[in-house]
Amino acid sequence: MIVERILVIDDDEDYRFLIKDLLAAAELPMEIEEASSASQGIKTLKSQNFDCVLIDYIIPGITGLDVIKTLKEAGNHTPFIMLTAFGDDDLGNEMIKQGAFDFISKADLNKDILK
Repeated sequence: MIVERILVIDDDEDYRFLIKDLLAAAELPMEIEEASSASQGIKTLKSQNFDCVLIDYIIPGITGLDVIKTLKEAGNHTPFIMLTAFGDDDLGNEMIKQGAFDFISKADLNKDILK
């Protein structure tokens, strides 16, 4: 059985818990790790491989897009899905242009959208 490895980077503990809960409800074989800051997420991604990263757009002191840029410049090509509570389609399209694989509004989070 193939197990997907997912990293969730969000400074809000409640959202990390919600995302982990929704992913567990999707009943897919996966390992979920979390990082509460951009620096912790970058460090984790430099030392471990993941199949996907769910990352908050606004992280204190940096944006999720800055994290993506930093990691892509270091040769990491893990797909990033940007999470945002403040976005619209224009912002989402800009995120994709700048390297995000996709984006999800936090208001739309549910187990089906995360599958």
